[in-house]
Amino acid sequence: MRVKNAGSYMALTKLSFIPSNAVDRLTHTKNT
Repeated sequence: MRVKNAGSYMALTKLSFIPSNAVDRLTHTKNT
């Protein structure tokens, strides 16, 4: 795995993790 690919993978993971966390919070707030 190249460093460039690793960096892109980490960036994608962060970008996909942030919205998921936000959705989790929104759904949790709605359910409560």
